[in-house]
Formats: sequence, C-alpha cells, structure tokens
Amino acid sequence: MNDIAARFAEKNVGSIFLFVNEAHPGENYSHLTSMQQKLRHARDLRDLLGVTRPILVDALDGPCHRAYGSMPNMSWIFDPSGVPIYKSDDERARVHEALGRVKEALGARRVKVDDREQLRPGYKYNEWELKGVPLRIELGPRDAAGNHVVVARRDSGEKETIPETALAESVDKLLDQIQENLYQEALAFREANTFTPKDYEEFKAIIAGGGGFLRGAWCGDAECEAQIKAETKATIRLLPLQPEQPGEPCVHCGKPGAELATWAQAY
Repeated sequence: MNDIAARFAEKNVGSIFLFVNEAHPGENYSHLTSMQQKLRHARDLRDLLGVTRPILVDALDGPCHRAYGSMPNMSWIFDPSGVPIYKSDDERARVHEALGRVKEALGARRVKVDDREQLRPGYKYNEWELKGVPLRIELGPRDAAGNHVVVARRDSGEKETIPETALAESVDKLLDQIQENLYQEALAFREANTFTPKDYEEFKAIIAGGGGFLRGAWCGDAECEAQIKAETKATIRLLPLQPEQPGEPCVHCGKPGAELATWAQAY
C-alpha cells in the first residue's frame, strides 16, 4: 500500500492509514484498554511496517471501524467531500438491484430513497431524524451481498439486521412498537407532571416551582379563573367533555366546586 500511495500521490490523491481495534502487530500485544496504549501500538506498527502515510487512530470503541465495514485490511476511496466511492460499477448495480427488492417488499408503505451520493451518510441520517422519520433502512454493498438491510429506530437509536424476506413484517412490527413506546413515554411524562394541590397556596407554589398540570375544583365563575390567571399566569387547559363533580370547594375562592379543571401555564 505504501507503493500504491506513493504512485497516486503524484496525481494529487492523498492516502491515510486508519488504525482500528486489532492488536497490531502480531500476538505480542495485549487487548487495548486505553487510548494511550492504542497510540503506542500504532507507532509500533508504523515503525515495524515502515508506514509512510499519515495514521489516524480510531477511538477505543471503534466507531470508524464499524462505519466502514468492520473488516480488517480494507481499502476505501473517498471523493473530495469525504463520501466513500463504490469500488466498482458492478457493486453499485448490485446495491440498486437490492434496493429494488426492498422497495418491492415494502409494497404500499411510504418509502423515501435518499440516493444523494454527494452527502455523507451521517449528514443524511441527521437530516431525516430531524424530519421525524421513525425508521431508517440502511443498504450498502455488504447488505446487498447478504440479502439483508440494517434498520435503525429514531426513538431509541437501536439497530438490527433484518433479512429482506422478513422486512415487511418486521417494519410493521417496529412501527407499532415505536408508536406504543412514544405513547407510553408521553403518558409517563404527563403523569409525572400532573399535580393535585390541596389549596391555593400549594397551587401557587407548584406554579412557581416549575409548573405542570394542576387538577382541582373550579367554581365555574369566569372572574375566579381570571384572578388565577392574573396571579399565576395559569389558565384552564382542560375541562372534561362530561363534567366531573369534584365534591370539594374551588381551589381558589372556596365556593362549591362545579367542575374538575386542569390548569397550566401556556408557553
């Protein structure tokens, strides 16, 4: 590789060496436990093999190694923007063939193919997460060769490898799981931030301490609601469609409660 790098350097093509997780060189090096140790191993490798290219040392948990195939002794070609270029037109064709199978397997489910090769994968991942896409399907040369895809969940960040033949069923199941997970998270948040003050002093203290939803009896008088708003900036956010008799006096004025109301500050 040093010779190849030297030849292409004449054509203004740069070359770097990525040192990943293998214990190099040979079996005389222990398992890596710190970045200092890994840097020493990289220097030993440079001296032993006479590496003349710049050496980039991957982080201890190997994110670069995983991103670029998780295989030793791989060579990648990147364009000036840092995007990997396919090794051959044949490989590109196999990926597009696999993409056709994936789209067919997903049928009428709404799918958007992001084939912008001028953008890095990480940029595209972030863009679609910001747009709220719940599932991301990753398909590369190794996936195409193995007849599978990698599916990533937006809600948890979890990834799993799924065979093409099981993709449709798995996608439906994952979407149901994501929906249920988001609902349970929202429900738990609401319950954790809903309070029932015993009197108006506690009502005001909760609002001043960070707020939330406050459930309590209300007399039904608009003037009473206006006074609460003027003093706390909290307004009624919810009255049940079927009025609930609170069975206790209004949390503000002490008159008989007519309805069970939920107050909160608007943002």
